[in-house]
Amino acid sequence: MSASFSEGLTAVCLSGQLRSFLEPHVQMGLVTHFHHPGYEYIISINERISQADTRLLIKPVVAVYVDSGSPVQTDPWVVPGGNHHGERTCPRGTSSHFYLFPQFIRLAACHQLLQTEEARRRMLYAYVVRTRTDLWFVGPVPPPAAALAQRGGPPTDVLLFDDQLAMAPRAHASTILINPLLVYRECHGAEHWSMACAKQVSSSDVARGAIPCPPMNLIVVYGHEPTRLRQCGFLWACKCKDLVEGVVARRRGDLACLAVLASNDSRKHHTRC
Repeated sequence: MSASFSEGLTAVCLSGQLRSFLEPHVQMGLVTHFHHPGYEYIISINERISQADTRLLIKPVVAVYVDSGSPVQTDPWVVPGGNHHGERTCPRGTSSHFYLFPQFIRLAACHQLLQTEEARRRMLYAYVVRTRTDLWFVGPVPPPAAALAQRGGPPTDVLLFDDQLAMAPRAHASTILINPLLVYRECHGAEHWSMACAKQVSSSDVARGAIPCPPMNLIVVYGHEPTRLRQCGFLWACKCKDLVEGVVARRRGDLACLAVLASNDSRKHHTRC
């Protein structure tokens, strides 16, 4: 029996560290502003968590992956003579921060668990969403079908809020869950950056670090077909007005459009506007 798409069913990868994830305000933000009918959650995290934990308000959680994710101490910008990504050495200015690599290993675990769940139920998710576990959503986030529909143009293949949130149809699941690993371990020259930024980037720009778009845009470099990517910046940047219209909120005097970073102390949180 072949698998078929289940209309509206969305696999949501919640990836990161436990820290503030189970705080009531974080969970309520997910339930109130982020969740939509058809969302099924895969949690990829650094500490063991039970799917029956009463502090976990989002439902249903179909899988949990736990990885210690020890941090990488080496910052590639301070390695003399090059940047070490595994066994790869990149020329200065052509690699992204290697210390972020462990963070994106957890996304790859989500991809594997997504496939396992699909095989078990003989179905395919219609959409894939990934976000972090340290975000407090303070404004309504549209579901993928609405968010990916471009007004007056073809649908977006991948919607990014930098490294904080991504949405895509199932066909682009590997783009948002696997390709970030390559972004943070491979070397990227002018050709790759030109593809990622959709504008000409010179070798001298790369050497100077004068890159005109976020590194996460590089996920399109590893696709088999051209990818229509829309980059909205950080969730508090309000760059994609059609997606955040009417949901601007104020928190401690800082602008927070869709979310703020949560801290271990529920009384403190911050944005970087």
